Amino acid sequence: MWYHVTFICDATEDFFLYINGKDIPYHELMTGGWQAVDNTGNFYIGTWQAEQRTNLQDEAYIDEVKMFNKILSADEVQQIYYAEK
Repeated sequence: MWYHVTFICDATEDFFLYINGKDIPYHELMTGGWQAVDNTGNFYIGTWQAEQRTNLQDEAYIDEVKMFNKILSADEVQQIYYAEK
């Protein structure tokens, strides 16, 4: 089984999460809030820091990572999901 996950963060530090093209309200997933960080450090996917292992690394694989230099609309997220489904 695979999941299509899209995470979007805009300049106002609002963020949006989509799983399989469906908008997931962040308040259902986040406790403790969201805090932006500077972009001068390393960027990790699937772990907080490279030295730490997480359950995600033990139980899942991440494939086909895409990064965009623009904020995707909900329609664009759904188009990408259905094109790759």
